[in-house]
Amino acid sequence: MVEWLDRLVHEAGSTGLVAIALGAFIEYVFPPFPGDTVTVLGGLYAVRGGWPVWLVFASVMAGSLAGAFLDFLFGRWVGRRIDTAPAGAWYLRHLSPAKLREWEARFRTRGSLWLVLNRFLPGLRGPIFVAAGASRIPMAKVLVLGGLSAFLWNGLLFGAGYAVGGQADRLESLVRVYGRVAWAVLACVLFVVLVRWWWRRRRVARDQPRS
Repeated sequence: MVEWLDRLVHEAGSTGLVAIALGAFIEYVFPPFPGDTVTVLGGLYAVRGGWPVWLVFASVMAGSLAGAFLDFLFGRWVGRRIDTAPAGAWYLRHLSPAKLREWEARFRTRGSLWLVLNRFLPGLRGPIFVAAGASRIPMAKVLVLGGLSAFLWNGLLFGAGYAVGGQADRLESLVRVYGRVAWAVLACVLFVVLVRWWWRRRRVARDQPRS
C-alpha cells in the first residue's frame, strides 16, 4: 500500500487530495470500504507528497462530512416515507407505528452519544446518521457532533500515519485488524438482537389465545 501511495503522490499530484476525500466519503455510503486505511494513508501522503498537513486533513474531513450529510438526508427521506406510508405497507409489515415512534424517541434521547462515538464504530457510522435523519434530530446538531467525532478519530489515525512514515504498512495492518474485530463484534451483537426479536415474536404468538 505504501508503494501504491508513492505512485499516487508522484503521478496524481493534487488529484490525490480529491482521491483521499472521495475515499473518506465512500465509507459512509458503502461501509465495507476501508475508510480508516485511507485516513492513515492521508497522513503518509502529507509526508511523502510535501503537502501542508492541514490541507490533506481538511480533504479527509470534507469527505467524511459529505458522506455523513448524505446519510443524514437519506434518513430524513426514510423518515418522511415512513410517516406517510399507507396502512399495511409491505416495508412496515412487522413494525407498528407505536414501535417506530418508540425507537425514534430512544434514538433522540441517546442520539448525541451515538453521534459522538460514530467514528469509533466501523460498520455503524453510516447507519447512525441515517437513524439521526429518520429521528428528525436537528441537522446542525448532527453535523456538529458528527464533525467532532470525525475530527477526533481522523485526527488520531491521520496523526499516526503522519508520524510513522515508512512504517505505514504496519499501522495499516493494525487498522485492518481493528476493523475486522469491530465487524465481528457488530455481527455478534446483531445476531443476539435478531434472536431476541425472534424469540419475543414466538412467545407472543404462543401466548395468543387460539380461536
